[in-house]
Amino acid sequence: MTDDSEAPLASPRWLMLVSLAGALGFAAFGLGYSLFHALPTLYWDGWGYAEVLLRAHESGSLADWARALHHRHNEHRPGLAKLVMLADWYGRPGIGLWIHLALMAAAGAFLFVLALADRVDRASLVVLMVTGAGLFLAPVHVENTTWFTQAQFPLFLMLSLGLVWAAMAARNTATALLVACPLAVLCAYTMAAGILAPVAAGAAALMFRRDLPRAVAMAVPTSIAVGLATLSVEGPAPARAFAAPMEALAYGLAFLGSVTPTRTVGLAQAVGLAIALAGISLIAWGAHRCWRRDRPLDPRAASLLGSIGLILAVALATGLTRGAEGPPAYALVSRYALVSLTGLLLIVLAAVRFWLHRAAVVLAGRLALVGLAVVAAVPHPWVSQVIQQRQRLADVADMARNGIADPEVLRFAYPSAEALKPILVSLRRAGLGLYDRAAGPAWPPLAALAGAAPPDPPACAGTITAVTRIGPGAVRVSGVVDRRAAAAPAWIVARDEGGPIAGWTRPRRSVISPQSDVFALAARSEAPPGGIIGLDAAGTILCRFAMPASSPVLLAQMPFMPGLAGTPADVVISGEGFDRAGAPPAPLRPLAGVATVHGSGSSGAARRGVLRIEIRAVAEGQTLALPIATGEDHRRQTVRLVDVDGTVLAEAAPAFREHHLWYALLLPAGLLRPGMALVVTDDGDGFGEWVAVGEPRWIAPSDTGGLF
Repeated sequence: MTDDSEAPLASPRWLMLVSLAGALGFAAFGLGYSLFHALPTLYWDGWGYAEVLLRAHESGSLADWARALHHRHNEHRPGLAKLVMLADWYGRPGIGLWIHLALMAAAGAFLFVLALADRVDRASLVVLMVTGAGLFLAPVHVENTTWFTQAQFPLFLMLSLGLVWAAMAARNTATALLVACPLAVLCAYTMAAGILAPVAAGAAALMFRRDLPRAVAMAVPTSIAVGLATLSVEGPAPARAFAAPMEALAYGLAFLGSVTPTRTVGLAQAVGLAIALAGISLIAWGAHRCWRRDRPLDPRAASLLGSIGLILAVALATGLTRGAEGPPAYALVSRYALVSLTGLLLIVLAAVRFWLHRAAVVLAGRLALVGLAVVAAVPHPWVSQVIQQRQRLADVADMARNGIADPEVLRFAYPSAEALKPILVSLRRAGLGLYDRAAGPAWPPLAALAGAAPPDPPACAGTITAVTRIGPGAVRVSGVVDRRAAAAPAWIVARDEGGPIAGWTRPRRSVISPQSDVFALAARSEAPPGGIIGLDAAGTILCRFAMPASSPVLLAQMPFMPGLAGTPADVVISGEGFDRAGAPPAPLRPLAGVATVHGSGSSGAARRGVLRIEIRAVAEGQTLALPIATGEDHRRQTVRLVDVDGTVLAEAAPAFREHHLWYALLLPAGLLRPGMALVVTDDGDGFGEWVAVGEPRWIAPSDTGGLF
């Protein structure tokens, strides 16, 4: 390791300019990718945050705001992430995403400041900071860069690593304590792992600085953080810990290796093991240098090693709390990849700092950073699903602004449509952010529809595939648009002749056909609207869709289920390429209420197949639910509803939020008759291309749709 007195390392001017151009391009790519795929509304856990914040908004009392920010979500208290949401509500809609992306970029830049600010010249540090920002905006953790409700991740990393650094760099123990205490409070309100930050600072002070008083002093901020984390106001119970140690280890290694752009559990665990071994080796080397060679590390080096220990502790804690809840495959989600990437970066930066004076190691460090940038830029397997999530959540946003609750769409955004509808009602009535009822259909293109529609507009290149009543005073109109048409509409609007606008939406990219767009338009009407028209981007009427004489069926999806109530359906199941078993293929959990599973293969043993489920009898007033799950790759799988004469009435791609979890396809009894069949087709025989289907059941229909 070099001495602090050495001059900072400088690079040739031409290399600096090339490096800066490359870093700016990489960061711009990540920023553009994030903005293009950003989700336009809250998603999943974000709605849980919204519920408690709305109660505080309605009361307006300071005590209720404090409770809302302190409210626990699982084992976390993400109070600071809720502040980002509030900025989006009370400020300009969309500002939350920009704040989140700024936090992501700042956290990435901070890593390089922490590691090398005193080792390189200012120009080189700027290049490195831009590179760090680009790495934290890269698609490898696309969920974090596109869900602004994930702000707890960059906040946790920046505040936790900042606490470790500040505790090491403080001139004396009193100053370290003075700085660490408020930072520990902030860390406690990012994620549950924030309580580990002062622990890591204390361990670093002892192991790498031989500073026992400073290490003991870190017990104070640790106690504060633990106290805030465990102080119960309300919220779901935290996950169990220490329930299954071996499962915890397997899960933790997969978590630590989730930066790998793959869904292969074994490969991710191998990468996680390599990160863990490299981190432990660096920590052991630093402790040896400090204690056996009597050479305490400088504050930045000590904070780097302490931060590596923090990341390893987070992986272990995640395994202990999540490992008993599901297989290691559950850890391979891109939102975890940010912590994995941070651990990998810290190891590279620590190695570069320790041996910066060796030219070969400097070159190796630069090559490693280039390799990391390439890996981070590779689209993660989650990208395709995030694209689909964005499309469905755009429908949620459109319907919310139209004041219509569509249960099937709401179930995609939150596990319970019943719980989500009152949240949307409250947001709209309160006039918060994107859900402001006063905004309504106020987008500029709709101003062109103030007058009557032009006579006899041409037919749109597309079809209406379904018109479904979704509740009192509301219907859903679903359709397909041919993207290859010369005048493909940019907007779809429901309006009777010369009447008011009943609803509007945009076409979304189809997950089944690459040449088609699809739309799901919620309209304020008791009956099918008299006219569905297409507009161009400027609001000019392009065409009119022909309404079908009879409405075909549209398959709806319900999120994953711990169990499925109801009664078994009278069906006949036949086909080829599907195994019949009493338990689902690993790592799917058994599904309560479903005794038999038909699967086209499990991960690593996938094959093609067709499964036909013929409906023998229909339960009037009920909904047919077909349990279904898919592997990592679902691009070549479809589900079709076929009429008695062989006509395909509906088609869907089983593309879900989480692989390896059970979902259901829903069909109301009123749209079915004996002799119809559900046909599940798996045309993929590659790794992870499999589909599993449970026996269908009749369940009570949900009634949460309609106007609000």
